[in-house]
Amino acid sequence: MSHSIHVLKIHLPGRQNIVFTEGGVANVANREAPVTELMDFFQLNGRDPVARQYLYKEIVNHYVFNPTTKQWTARVNDGSRVIGRIPFISVRSRELFFMKLLLLHVRGPISYEHLRTVNDHEWPTFEAAAMAMNLVDNNVQWQTTMAELAATEMPYRLRFLFVTILVHNNPLNPTPTALWDEFSGAMSEDYRFEDDETRRHRALGVISNNLHFYLN
Repeated sequence: MSHSIHVLKIHLPGRQNIVFTEGGVANVANREAPVTELMDFFQLNGRDPVARQYLYKEIVNHYVFNPTTKQWTARVNDGSRVIGRIPFISVRSRELFFMKLLLLHVRGPISYEHLRTVNDHEWPTFEAAAMAMNLVDNNVQWQTTMAELAATEMPYRLRFLFVTILVHNNPLNPTPTALWDEFSGAMSEDYRFEDDETRRHRALGVISNNLHFYLN
């Protein structure tokens, strides 16, 4: 069985990229905003009840996005498997970060507004909606984000995220120690020629130096 990775871009409402040719700038204001994978993911959930059981990152294994028609259509089962990934979003991006967090946990949203709705209440921001779902209060996002980053990025990126979490947040569940215990192997993979204890010691030294830089 063959495997491939499909990177699913995300964007805030009205923030999708618009591509135009040279000399066409004057026509941009009159052009209709392009439909993106995310926008038709919402529409797909509205027109196809079967799709509502999948998360955004799972949709690529069951549907194919046609770049010409700008629509998701049912995938023909040819034995291949597609793995959906959403790019790393820094917590400093705030709303985009929390929108991604919601997309990793909410199945079948039919709009941005629906994505922000928890227990029949539409929250004004994605951050507020994530808090209402206890994705923030319980620090679920840190474990989820670190797990995703560990599977797709270099160890230094994971160490940077860990430092960001320690500096700008107060994770309680899981605790910083629990996060370190779970992801110390991934955070020290670039020292793979050392023994396990030395690898973790060196990674922890880099993290400590970065913490000192940020806090002083």
